[in-house]
Amino acid sequence: MVTIVVKPGEHLSQIADREGFRDAATIWDDGGNAELRRKRKNPAVLSPGDRLFIPDKWPKKVDCATGKKHVFVAKGETLKLRLTLLDFDRKPVAGAATVLTVEGARFDLVSDGAGVVEQAVPRSARKAHLSVDALALELPISIGELDPVDTDSGWRARLINLGYYRGGIDDDDEGSAKRWAWAIEEFQCDHGIAVTGRADGATLAKIEEGHGS
Repeated sequence: MVTIVVKPGEHLSQIADREGFRDAATIWDDGGNAELRRKRKNPAVLSPGDRLFIPDKWPKKVDCATGKKHVFVAKGETLKLRLTLLDFDRKPVAGAATVLTVEGARFDLVSDGAGVVEQAVPRSARKAHLSVDALALELPISIGELDPVDTDSGWRARLINLGYYRGGIDDDDEGSAKRWAWAIEEFQCDHGIAVTGRADGATLAKIEEGHGS
């Protein structure tokens, strides 16, 4: 058993795959991660620097008769990449033909009535790319690099994904603080929150809800 420090871009399913666990819940539900569970409500969104306990693996024993052929099926969890397409008015884009490429594998998908495209991907996947001709959209995707919403990088990334800020998470040029405040104010106005321009608790909760994670 060991304790590892989560690195940028790592997420629980990916770590479980690397450590040889078929089900990430085996790691997450272990008593050694009780403190981390209290801190991170969503196991899919960890923060660099989080300490994750990795329990020992134990062999599974099954009784069966000798002299006969037996077939065993090892079940494992899947990782789903879920994206929502919105137009410039932030309305769902339904029925859009999309091409999702994940680690060299191509998937031709169509967004549903809520603008959602979803695809099971390898747990070890780190990079993907989405193309939507109808929107003239070419979007690189980093899998697992979303930080918790209560960190600056976390709420900023979500506002960018939701279309409220055009720029980079680490923008620190002159005037960037004002542009971030404007983005927050626009989000607050759209969602009926007191317009303060600050990432307060109510705003962070609504950002997380609107983003879906």
